[in-house]
Amino acid sequence: MAELPRRKHPRLKYYDYARTGAYFITFCTKNKRCVLSSVGRGALAPPPVTLTPYGKIVDELIRNIPLVYPGTFLEHYVIMPNHVHLLLRLDMG
Repeated sequence: MAELPRRKHPRLKYYDYARTGAYFITFCTKNKRCVLSSVGRGALAPPPVTLTPYGKIVDELIRNIPLVYPGTFLEHYVIMPNHVHLLLRLDMG
């Protein structure tokens, strides 16, 4: 297996990630396997996304984030075939 490239640490060294603010988060499936959804083709409209059973589990867990973590607001998210994008807002005030 080829060696992976060395990447910079994704977090700012002295930033407190528990403070109030908006956060854009992306995470991928293991080995980037396409197990969360399938994306169709759309001519003039956005392509339809169909969640797999795993994608439905992820969807439910994401929707529960504000219930489990008070002060966390789910602004928007999208579940792609092998990754998820989240826009979260923390209001710790």
